[in-house]
Amino acid sequence: MPDMWKETFLELLKRSTLEESHFAETIALKQQYLPKRIYKYRSDNSYARENFKSNAIWLASPDAYNDPYDCLLRFSESNMTSAFERGLIDPFITGFQLEIPEEKVEEAKQSATPLETLIANVTGVGKPGANPKETVEFLSKLGHNFVNIAVDFLQTLRSIMKICSFSAVNDSILMWSHYANNHQGFCIEYDLEKFDPSDAFLKNLYPVIYSHQLFDVTPWAEKLVSGDAGQLTTLFPLLGVIQKFEGWAHENEWRYVSFQEKPTQDRARPMPLPSRVFLGARAQSSTREGLLEICKEKDIGLWQMHMSNDKYELLADPITPVTGNVYV
Repeated sequence: MPDMWKETFLELLKRSTLEESHFAETIALKQQYLPKRIYKYRSDNSYARENFKSNAIWLASPDAYNDPYDCLLRFSESNMTSAFERGLIDPFITGFQLEIPEEKVEEAKQSATPLETLIANVTGVGKPGANPKETVEFLSKLGHNFVNIAVDFLQTLRSIMKICSFSAVNDSILMWSHYANNHQGFCIEYDLEKFDPSDAFLKNLYPVIYSHQLFDVTPWAEKLVSGDAGQLTTLFPLLGVIQKFEGWAHENEWRYVSFQEKPTQDRARPMPLPSRVFLGARAQSSTREGLLEICKEKDIGLWQMHMSNDKYELLADPITPVTGNVYV
């Protein structure tokens, strides 16, 4: 299957940790499969024209996206709490000099309530003057508070990330309908082969992987609260960003992803000069005239989409020539 490489790409991201990073390998794999060109479908409005004039794209929070599931991070708070307590068992036994059979220790670690299960199996008095049961109650409350902080952090990630979505195709009937005002808007083409190889845009452009299952970040969230730093990966938010409901597969989406240190408002990002612009099959004369003027100023080819007479297919013909480029 042509997209099998995406599964490998996803697995490399999942396996990448602070101790054993596969990120460079992941990026190298992605670079092999970058499309030659990507496309941004736009309605014809003042914001879209201004971005086009200024050679910019708009980075937006997933909260503004039309799909409420987009970039939704799924995780289990109860599993996170269990992971937090599990990480305390060994230092707890050592600190209180407890005598607990090894099989009971393992039983506690596998329990949904590790500390509570552990304290039920205490067979000796332990360290003189200590009260393990009171400490367990304190640590359980501490664990819930810590997990709540981690949950708030995970929820904040959705507002920190800023995204701009593109398609690998310019002739999607559905895309023209949904994102270009029922074929009345336009579509901007960016030739990735003409980008500077060092441009951060290429590094931070990722394929979207379509699935029927919500992506579960619980395994990474557990490591976040358990203190297992070596096995932690800072890439788990990205795993949630690049997976999307399979019903959107027709979009052939690639998305530019930016993570910021602090949540900020949506913003523009400068881009290289587009390579071509396509007018929708129903574009009004005012759209045609306005974009034609901008394209002439930028020396960019303007093309017109039109409907096929015998297929459910959109075709494109040049209105103005493309200077210095040959497209097939």
